[in-house]
Amino acid sequence: MIPCTLGNACTRTALCDLGASINLIPASLIKKFYLTEEVKPTRICLQHADGSIKIPSGIVEEMIVRVGPFAFSTDFVVLDMEGHKSVSLILGRPFLVTGQTLIDVEKGEVTLRVNDEKFVLNAIKAMQHPDTPEECMSINLIDSLVEEVNMAVGLNEGLNNILVDAQPDLSEPLETPNEKEKPPKLELMPLPSSLKCAFLISNKGIEVDQVKVEVIEQLPPPTNTKAIRSFLGHIGFYRRLMG
Repeated sequence: MIPCTLGNACTRTALCDLGASINLIPASLIKKFYLTEEVKPTRICLQHADGSIKIPSGIVEEMIVRVGPFAFSTDFVVLDMEGHKSVSLILGRPFLVTGQTLIDVEKGEVTLRVNDEKFVLNAIKAMQHPDTPEECMSINLIDSLVEEVNMAVGLNEGLNNILVDAQPDLSEPLETPNEKEKPPKLELMPLPSSLKCAFLISNKGIEVDQVKVEVIEQLPPPTNTKAIRSFLGHIGFYRRLMG
């Protein structure tokens, strides 16, 4: 089965039948295309596979059938019958000979040739798409979806491995300083004579120089801004030592 276009607008599905000696179209499709006046009488009798004989309504000559880039002038025998939902036309040997058609059953390919040009149609893939917008047909998406899922899972596994390698191993013991090592003993160095010390250092530790405290107590009250800043500076310095 191949998709084809009748005239300029209507897309249909046609059955390529090497066993048919005619091209067949149902009368209902002729009425739909308003081609009833184009039907010519005929004396042909059709014998079906079951032995029954049917008399067609007539013949429509030189209908344009487009398959891919090719257009063929085709004669159809009109028969009053119910058209199948998925197959509207039967293209027999007259059409297939005109298109020099080659059918590869194994690959499901139909090759049409005109002079040196050829058109290869994959009939299996073509039948997965609807002929008309109102029809719905199934499309096999399982393989492509499985491939996408496998790819996503592979990316996630790679990311997890990177994150695991970046995390520290908490099971390994952390390095701790040797408890046997004692901190170095600090020694007091003599203060240079050029520096003044506001506090005394003795065997008892750091002590406040009482003389300095008495000097602060005997300071006269400040009378200007500069004197206030100087007084507050002395008080703040010795307050840290006394606290």
